[in-house]
Amino acid sequence: MSATKGKDTQDERQASLIPVIERQEQQLRTELKQVRHEAENQISQAEKQAEQHVQEGRLSISELVEQRRKDGLAELQKQAEQISRSSEKRRAHLQQKVKRNMARAVQRVVDAVIAVGDET
Repeated sequence: MSATKGKDTQDERQASLIPVIERQEQQLRTELKQVRHEAENQISQAEKQAEQHVQEGRLSISELVEQRRKDGLAELQKQAEQISRSSEKRRAHLQQKVKRNMARAVQRVVDAVIAVGDET
């Protein structure tokens, strides 16, 4: 009878670990989704800003002399490239953050499984 009770206790511990793991998985999925959404929003905003700068540059081109037009357009392109690079860096940073969070979550799961194993 004590062998059955010990097995029941072990089964209960394993069963109680499943919801914890599932919550952590869901939390990581949610964080990943948020990070991806944030990165996409930042990229979209950067593209809109770049397009706006280009549009503003195009409106003023007709009023400027050739040299000013060239200088202005070069500056707009430089700004657009900087915005794009900044957005890409932010996206890469957010992806690294997701990877670190995933590694921590996996470590927590491993630690929890080991702890359950040590208790048995």
